[in-house]
Amino acid sequence: MTEKMGSNEEERVKVIERKELKETVKSILKDNRKRKALINEDEEFWSSSEERLTKMDPGDMCLRKKRHMSVEEVAGCSGYGV
Repeated sequence: MTEKMGSNEEERVKVIERKELKETVKSILKDNRKRKALINEDEEFWSSSEERLTKMDPGDMCLRKKRHMSVEEVAGCSGYGV
């Protein structure tokens, strides 16, 4: 009779461990879905930013790129003189 109680306790522990494992797996999958959604959102943002930049007029492009341009290149932009 004592052996039977011991095996029931082991079964209960296994069931609990299985439930905890399922919850952990669900949590990981949920986190992965959130991460993928954030990555997709980020990619959409940057692709739309590139589209907006290509549609801008040259003067605005120069303003945005000014930090990475030489003095001569900046002088060539509208509104800038040396």
